[in-house]
Amino acid sequence: MIDTHCHLHTYYQNGTLANIQKQARDSAVNQMICIGTKLEDWSINQKIAKNEKDIFYTVGLHPCYVDSYWESTIEALSTFFISDPLPVAVGEIGLDYFHLSSDTQKASEQKSRQEQAFIRQLEIADQLDCPIVIHSRDCFPETIQILDDCGIEGRKILMHCYSYGINEIQELQKRGVRASFTGMITYKNAETIRAAALHQGLDRLILETDCPYLSPLPHRGKANVPAYLHHTASFCADLFGVSLQEIDRITTQNTHDFFHLPS
Repeated sequence: MIDTHCHLHTYYQNGTLANIQKQARDSAVNQMICIGTKLEDWSINQKIAKNEKDIFYTVGLHPCYVDSYWESTIEALSTFFISDPLPVAVGEIGLDYFHLSSDTQKASEQKSRQEQAFIRQLEIADQLDCPIVIHSRDCFPETIQILDDCGIEGRKILMHCYSYGINEIQELQKRGVRASFTGMITYKNAETIRAAALHQGLDRLILETDCPYLSPLPHRGKANVPAYLHHTASFCADLFGVSLQEIDRITTQNTHDFFHLPS
């Protein structure tokens, strides 16, 4: 299996990445994609990908890290696409209205910066003709409006950590956009997420951990690791009524096709 969305820079920095990789391999998770969130982790993720043939990486400015200096940060993004190894996507980028300031004026400024940074990164990704990993929390209409305005082909877009419902997944499908699912799909109160996954269909299923966040059952509340993707995959096998091997085969193929990963 492939963990399509994980944050490994902390494990690299504290010297535990080798152990994390062993745990993953022991759980049949053989490839991972390190996701970029800010300038500081882009170079670390690139180093990891250069040293580990089964780990890939992305670069992108997460909406929660969009500050008043976001423009200069994003200027550095394109330079990674002329280096070695190349990123496999631009991401995670998008909007996050859940973590806005409680101050109305500050929240308005944050929204404006997030939207500008999102649009600029979409433009860069479109110029590079590469996949895009979207973060969207508590702002689905605004996210879709920007994607529509930018006119990027939906097949290039993956909305990670899907947390909305069936109506929203239908809107994504109209545009050819795909959603990926985390351990949240295993939570007892996640009926709408499960319904959305079923509506999207097994043939478009992509899985992720978003580690160290959102550990699936039975590890909810603990720090997440790529090895725990096994639990999410097993849960999805029951949800879709297929074998774990079939989930492995389909999600691996879907991931390779979307990110254009080497075999």
